[in-house]
Order: sequence, then structure tokens, then C-alpha cells
Amino acid sequence: MEAMVDRAFWHNKRVLVTGHNGFKGSWLTLWLTSMGAQVYGISLENPHPDAHFHRVAMTGLTQHHCDIRDAQALTARILESEAEIVFHLAAQPLVNHAYRDPNYTWQCNVSGSANVLEALRQLPSVKTVVVITTDKVYRHEKDKVVAFTEQDALGGHDPYSASKAMTELLCASYRDSYFRHSGVALATARAGNVIGGGDWAEERLIPDYYRARQQNQPLALRYPQAVRPWQHVLESVRGYLLYAEYLHHHPVDYPVALNFGPRESDQLTTHDLIAALNRLAAETPQAVETVAAHYHESPHLYLDSTLADRTLGWRSALSIGDTLRLTHAWYQQACQQRDMHAFSLQQLEFYQQLTSDQ
Repeated sequence: MEAMVDRAFWHNKRVLVTGHNGFKGSWLTLWLTSMGAQVYGISLENPHPDAHFHRVAMTGLTQHHCDIRDAQALTARILESEAEIVFHLAAQPLVNHAYRDPNYTWQCNVSGSANVLEALRQLPSVKTVVVITTDKVYRHEKDKVVAFTEQDALGGHDPYSASKAMTELLCASYRDSYFRHSGVALATARAGNVIGGGDWAEERLIPDYYRARQQNQPLALRYPQAVRPWQHVLESVRGYLLYAEYLHHHPVDYPVALNFGPRESDQLTTHDLIAALNRLAAETPQAVETVAAHYHESPHLYLDSTLADRTLGWRSALSIGDTLRLTHAWYQQACQQRDMHAFSLQQLEFYQQLTSDQ
């Protein structure tokens, strides 16, 4: 049986989520509010009207728009939350955007994270902090395909990856200098390439696919042979919730970072992923054209999640086929203007039932 999130643990917990209206943040917030948690969200406005957060229209959420680069305003909001558990997701999350504007990426992902941690040092109620980074924090050796473990060296060829590796070092510094002494558990979570319904970010494969379908344009594929650890958003969110529960119960002795990635057999190239989506939409397959890549990206990423399994009992529950079916169904229903709050809860219930049955 897969490890299941403890609904009773989260009921009435005061939880702060930065980046709550982003793709992963919105699914995390939906799960938390469905369990009766008191969620306080801090984020910039999400500009896309069809994003998961806007389509789901959650209740039981207190939210404020705030730039994490504004230390004074951010501190006031964090202190106001009186949160016991914190998930920090707010970031500049796009690789290509970071290439074009590295300074903004450093400011958001490094300085912004420092502002969050500094504010949390002043928050008496906080007990547990999970900072979300990425599978891209690891240093890659040319032409070497490995499954990265939490003990591997951090690095970052591109500005986004480097900013997230720097965030890892920042968290280590705050943990060892401040939080351990005050009994606050601070850890980082590194997930794979997360997909699912309601993501409309620019220059991500799944949103690009559905934008191309809407616009009846060919999908521009930059890295057709790149292999990525694709996983459904609910897989990583379950990992974050389980991790926070564990840290809350083990505030002294805990793994300071965990990988959350899919099974090795479920990895696909971007070309094969699009082919699989086209089979789900067989009546109107999406045309694809390969275009020149302007920026470097690693040809192969793979996470070893053994430590998450050993510590939390977390392992991937969905096959890549299930992941794509859930993803396609969400966009399909959204296109038909269905009630996406109810449909998202149905997908969450299906996923929870699946994990309980395994």
C-alpha cells in the first residue's frame, strides 16, 4: 500500500503556501482546503484566466498578492498568517525565461527565498518548512546518464538551475545557522517534470501542446529526444504533504532533502510524450514541427526516489499512461466549460483511492 496523506493531521492546521495560485501551488492548496486546513496564500497575480487556480475557484483560502522580493511587505503578510506549516513554492519557474532575464530569476528564486526564510525566523508559530526546488539542482556530467540521489553534487548549467541550487544552499545555511536551534524543521523537495491539468505557463511542453491545439497551429518541439521524469502534479503534491507530516513529527532527525520522481520505466522523450497525447486525441492529432533550440538543456534527467520511499513510504502511484489520461481529461473538460472545481476534486479522489488500493 502506498503511503497516504493523513487527513486528520491537516484538519484546522494553519498552513502558509507561497505561490499558491501557480500550477503546483493551486493543486496543493486544493488538496489542503479539501482536508479542512486553514490555508493562507501569498503570490503574485496569476495572469492566465484559464489557469487551474482561476478555474477551480477555491473556498477556505485567505490570500494576498505580494512580491517576495519586497521584504517588508512579505514579512508583514507572513507574520499575519500565524502559520504552523509552510510550503514555499513562489519562484520564477521557467528555464528559458531565466536565460532571457537571469537577474530577475536570481532576485525571485534566491533573494526572494532569503526574504521568506528571514521572515519565518520572526514567526513564533512556525514548526515545519518545506521549500520546493527542482530535479535540475544537480550538477550534470557531459554524456553521463545517472539517476541522481540526494547526496549528489549540486550545480546548474543554466540560470534557472543555478538559482535553484543556490536556494538549496541558502536553505542549508538557514537550517544550520538558525532553524535547528529553534526546533523548526526546514527541508527541500526536488520533483521531476510535473504535468497535469491547468498549467498554462509559457514554453512548457504540455501547455504548449494544448495552446497549439486551441490555435490550430503546429506544436514547436525544441528538444524531441530529451528524456524527462514526467509525473502527475498530484504525485509530487502527495510527496510534499507526506514530507511535511514527517518533518512535523520528527523535527530533529530528518532527511534534509528528498527526491520525488517517477519510475524509470515511465520516462519518455518529449517526442514520445506528444505521440502518446496524440493517441488520446486520436480524432484530431496535433501536428508537430521540430525547431532549433536556442538554449542548452540537459538531454536526460532522472531522479532516484529511494530515500523518499524508505523515509515516507512514497513512490510513484501512476503509470505514465494514467498521468497522460488524467492530464488530457482535465484540458478536455476545461475546454467544454465544465465545473473544474468539481472535476479537480474528482481527480483528487481518484488519485487518493488509487494510492489506498496499491
